[in-house]
Amino acid sequence: MRVSTVLSTMLPIGAALAAVIPTGTVLPLTALLPEATSAAGIATSDFPANVQIVLVGDTNNNPVFFPSNVTAVSGDTIAFGFTSGNHTVTQSSFADPCTTLPSPSFDSGFVSASVTEAASQVEVFLVNITDANVGQPLWFYSRGEGDCHAGMVFAVNPTADKTFAAFQAAAKKTKSNSAGPIEVFGTAGALLTGLGVLAGLAL
Repeated sequence: MRVSTVLSTMLPIGAALAAVIPTGTVLPLTALLPEATSAAGIATSDFPANVQIVLVGDTNNNPVFFPSNVTAVSGDTIAFGFTSGNHTVTQSSFADPCTTLPSPSFDSGFVSASVTEAASQVEVFLVNITDANVGQPLWFYSRGEGDCHAGMVFAVNPTADKTFAAFQAAAKKTKSNSAGPIEVFGTAGALLTGLGVLAGLAL
């Protein structure tokens, strides 16, 4: 049986998502949307109200997060869906957009994707918004070669003082990415973590 099939039968979709699946978990798209056939054309309305989908990939040869920033509240989950290219979702800071925050921080590891992949092959990286992190903006970039300099950055809850536009402008002025000491939530390890949590709840 496919891992995605196991997950889709066990995963509670809705308000309980963040409480069950830890931040850093990588899941196949079909674990969130069992009926999905591909990443293309999936509307935000297909997801529960507390799950915000962000596409990670290339548009017209430009690396992008789409949308580039979101407003979220405690209890929301940001689901980063990798649709094309070879990119990461890596936490940084407003002051240094293209440098990875020291651990503990969020990092998906590199995920390679193709627009022709079936939904069961599309990987989704989850970041939960909680009372602990909702009070300040969260900043992200892709560690792919040239991605951050090209403006491939993302923000949760930017403010009037620290805007997404200013964050992206600073990223474009950076000549290279700098990866600090991080705890990588790699695809295999994070998926096994998710499976372990789900399996424990199913017992």
